[in-house]
Amino acid sequence: MEKYLMILYKNMPKIYVRNLITNKEIVINSIKAMTTAPRFSYDGTKLLLSVSEDGKTNIVEMDIATQKYRHLTNNQYINTSANYSYDESLIYFNSDSQSKINIYAMNTNGLLIKSLGNSAGNYYRPSV
Repeated sequence: MEKYLMILYKNMPKIYVRNLITNKEIVINSIKAMTTAPRFSYDGTKLLLSVSEDGKTNIVEMDIATQKYRHLTNNQYINTSANYSYDESLIYFNSDSQSKINIYAMNTNGLLIKSLGNSAGNYYRPSV
């Protein structure tokens, strides 16, 4: 498996992926919006990103080789900080969809979203 390093540059974050073995760098530029909070899949072939446009922040999954992406969330809330579960069957993320920030889980097609928090507090940055 190749090793990658992510770098954020300049005013509008763009994500650069560098293969640490070959030192080849590619720019993740197929998304024409602010992209943040990158997280690799465990096999290194996919990338979860938070994409901010039109006042909303949603989660997309990108195939690194083809740079094709698909929206996993598409709503008016702030959805960010996505992480894959160890077996990559679930994706955990933050959202403010219930008037507080909470951690949610969804399957990899963006369905079956479930809240994992149950208190009056805010939960941030899921980590697996």
